[in-house]
Amino acid sequence: MSSSAAFAKIHIAKKELGLDDAQYRQMLRDRYGVESSKTLSAQDIADLLSHLQKLGWKPKLPKAAEQPAPPAGRRPQPKKGNEAMIAKVAAMLKNAGRLGQGATRFAYADGIARHMFFGGDPDVQVWVEWLERWQLVKVIQALEYDAKRLPRKTDHV
Repeated sequence: MSSSAAFAKIHIAKKELGLDDAQYRQMLRDRYGVESSKTLSAQDIADLLSHLQKLGWKPKLPKAAEQPAPPAGRRPQPKKGNEAMIAKVAAMLKNAGRLGQGATRFAYADGIARHMFFGGDPDVQVWVEWLERWQLVKVIQALEYDAKRLPRKTDHV
């Protein structure tokens, strides 16, 4: 997600949560030691968006017309600019022995995203390729945590 899109989401969340400017700036000072979200790193922006969700903000789902379902048995194309992050997700899944085949290739990562961002709702179709950049950061962090808690899969010759 571009930084302007991230800042827009932050300010939408601020408005929808009913935070006044003083409360919002106090939260920025307490959590990140800054006065403005403009000075946050990409990691801090992802953390702030996640924190705003924990406070009760529900990001709007993209319109279905903007994200047509891929043909049966195929994965969608990644959002522009997210290709490298999707490749990292694939590599992490492969290292953990969790990379599937075909349309189920990223099923484990899709499930993480469904749980993290959509309350685990089984009726919501989640494809990691459609996630925003800040959401992909969170999925990668979850996969890193998963890798630390599970022994690494290795090929024995």
